[in-house]
Order: sequence, then structure tokens, then C-alpha cells
Amino acid sequence: MAASMEPQEDERRPVLQAMLSEPSPSRRQDPDVVFVDIASSMESCDGPRTDGRKSMPTPASMVSLRNTVALESPAMPNNLTRAMTWHDAAKQRKGRRWEAAELRPEAIAQLHKLNEAFLRYSGPEAPRGEDASDAALAAFWGPRGSWSLVGDCPAGRESAFSVRGFRALPPSRAGGASAMLRSFGAAAINSKGRKGAVDSAPGQDNLSLSHLASGWEVLCVMDGHGRAGQWPSTRAVRTMPFFLGGRSCSRMLRHGRVEAALQHAFDKVQMDLKQSARREQVDLQATGCTAACIVWHPSLPSIWAAWAGDSRAVLFSPERGIIHQTEDHKPCVESEVERIHKQGGEVVCTEFDDGFVEYRVNLKGEDYPGISMTRSLGDLVVKDAGVIAAPQVATWPKIPGSMVLAASDGVWEFMSTEVVVDMVLQSLAAGHSRDEAIQEVLKKARAAWEDHEGVYCDDISMLIAAVDAHTPEPASRS
Repeated sequence: MAASMEPQEDERRPVLQAMLSEPSPSRRQDPDVVFVDIASSMESCDGPRTDGRKSMPTPASMVSLRNTVALESPAMPNNLTRAMTWHDAAKQRKGRRWEAAELRPEAIAQLHKLNEAFLRYSGPEAPRGEDASDAALAAFWGPRGSWSLVGDCPAGRESAFSVRGFRALPPSRAGGASAMLRSFGAAAINSKGRKGAVDSAPGQDNLSLSHLASGWEVLCVMDGHGRAGQWPSTRAVRTMPFFLGGRSCSRMLRHGRVEAALQHAFDKVQMDLKQSARREQVDLQATGCTAACIVWHPSLPSIWAAWAGDSRAVLFSPERGIIHQTEDHKPCVESEVERIHKQGGEVVCTEFDDGFVEYRVNLKGEDYPGISMTRSLGDLVVKDAGVIAAPQVATWPKIPGSMVLAASDGVWEFMSTEVVVDMVLQSLAAGHSRDEAIQEVLKKARAAWEDHEGVYCDDISMLIAAVDAHTPEPASRS
């Protein structure tokens, strides 16, 4: 076998300074900056919870402490907004404001060097069993009643709080997106938030709902991050069902190897993101997305959830409430932290004056890159630090009357799973449709963001579907 032309290890670890994980030089001498005892602060990912969310403790021995950051600084403007994971300039939460340390010129140069090396590399990375070109993705849908709905991400500007429509594939599908959703017993929202007082960049969430020719149903929610976070999320919600319906995954599904099929599909999506990033000249070093994927077949008694990151899925029913839910892949989950340490990363904890605790992943002994999740698609720069693309997969029973809801963390940031499920069930019990129920969730989630963050509101996307009955054909136009 020929030697790999992949960039070497030293080229893969750019000096990308952590956003928000290290205060600026002026902050280091701030008299209000204090140090805290890490052993007494490990209560949860975000400090002591006041909103009903479950605490997930992490052993203190696995976490490095960063200095506590002061709440306010007179030199800082009052219009700073919450930052994205990688690039935004400042962050605001409950009145707290951070300055982001600027990247050193050497770090910027090294990051560009890494991306240029990645874009130059053209050696074989993975088997190319399926053609995933745009033409192939479009032509895949239609035979044997297969179809897919995808959030319609704009190519240019997008207004704050806009709610996207859906693209139906094939485009000639009778009744369009609305009829397809109704036929599925489903409802979906793909909405942009607001990252500042002036915000026209595309939202970075996307989702898809697909019916494969083999009869399998596939739901996907992806939450992008980075400068071009809409790119991986929009591509991944298209390619995930495509690969699950492809030759290799279809064979596994036919033989009951559902978990293997999901693992393989995630791997193929990651490889496709890398190949497509080279082809389209997209910088994927510090850009990626979370993924939550739910699949089931009408003839089988189970459903399967596969996820990477903090987009969450929950199975529930009117009679039983929450039946199962996924666990976010955050750097405060013990098993995730163990893997991070084994693969050359470390978890850094920062506690702020008001008790808020933040956990991020860095390369061991370094102060970068500071990603706030432990699994994701894309994000090539942190793959050496154990931020893997492999999903966690769970098998859940298909309970009569049960539904599944999957959503980006814009829903879960300030509302627990219990609160969201209760809200949906109460709305349905009052005679409202599933669409009306998730519209209410959207309204409450946005209100919570405004209450906690002021101007900043994350993108919010979610879908809900019944899972215990076969999906009927959409009604024809006639």
C-alpha cells in the first residue's frame, strides 16, 4: 500500500487559541479574577442547575482549572453578544460578558497552513461506493416511493428569526412538503436565531425527514458551528439518509445490523464532508456540526437513535411521558472525558463569579481549540484531541402511541427534556396539532433565550413524528 499523503501530525495541530477559555492579557491582572477549588465546583456541565436539567458530574482529577472570569469590565462595550463555539468576538450570559483573546498572527498563519495542506491532499481516504454529487443526491429520491424533505438553507443573507421552508425531493412529489409532513404524522421547524443586533448570516441548523425505498424512515437534526457552520449541517442532513439508503448500509439493514449501518453511515458522512470540503474549497478545520439521527421500519418493534454532540432526541408517549432520551456528548460526561484524555486531549474547566461553570476540550498542555462538545462531524482540527465523529447508538422499544422529538441545543439550553415533553403533551391533549405544539416550544425557547441572554438567541430547529405506524402515501393533488 502506498504511503499516505495525509498531512503529518505537526501540521494537524495548529496553534488555534481557545475562544473564551483563556482571558485576555488585561483580564489576567483584574483584581476581580479569582481561583476556585475545582473539587467543589464539579456539579454539572454548566454549574449548579436552576432550570431542572440533570447534573452530570466529572471527576476533578480529569479536569484542568482555568481562572475564574470577572462579570463586568468598564472597558467593554454593552452590546457584546454570546459567541459561537469558534469565532465570535464576545459572549454574554445572564449579564456576564467575556472578551475573547485574539488569535496571534502565528496561530492564524498555522491554521491557514493546515487548511492549505488539507486542500492539497488528494490521496484515497475511504471507499467511494456511492456517488454523492449533487446530481446523485437529487436523482436518488423518487424510485419505489422514496422521498426526502430538507430545510431550505439560503445561499446568501438570512434575516434573524426567519423560519425556513422545506425542499421536497423529488420536486414533483404530490402535495409538496406540507402534504409529505402530514402523511408522515410529523411536524418540523428549521429556524434561525439572532447572533447580534445586526445579523444577516445564514442560520446553521438544518434537518431532514426521509422515507427510503426499503421502507425505513430517517429523521436527522444537525446543528452547525464555525464560520461556515451551515455548510456541514446542510450537507450532512442530505447525505445521511442517502448513505443509509445506499448499497452497503441497505445490506446491513436488511440483515438486521442496524447499529452497524448507522455507524457506517456516520463514517461515510464524515468522509464525504472531507472530500466535499476539498472539492468546494471549504475550511473544515474549525467548522462542523452535531448530528441526531433516528431510524425505524414499520415492520420492526424498535427504533434506533444515533447521535454525536448535543443535539438531543427523546422518545415519549401520552401515557408514559419520557421513555428514553439521548445523553449530550459534553466534556463533563465521565466516559467522554476518559476518551479525550486517552487520545491526547484534556478538559478545561472555567468557573465564573456567579457560579456558572464551562467545560471545553483542548489539546493536552495547550490552550486551544476549546470546543464545547466531545463528538461532532467535521471539526478536523480537534480529531486528534478525541473529538470523534463516531455516534453513540441506542435501541429503543416502539411503544404504541409513542412519538420521537429531536432538536438542536437551541431548544435544550434553558429548558429540560421534561419541560419540553410536558409542553408538547399538554398542547396535543388540548386538541392542537403537532405543528402547533412545536410552534409553542419555539416560542417558549426564544423567550428563554431573551430572558437569559438578551439580544443573542441560538438557532432553534426540531421535528416530531409518530413512530408506531406505517407512513401512508401523501394525498395526490386531485
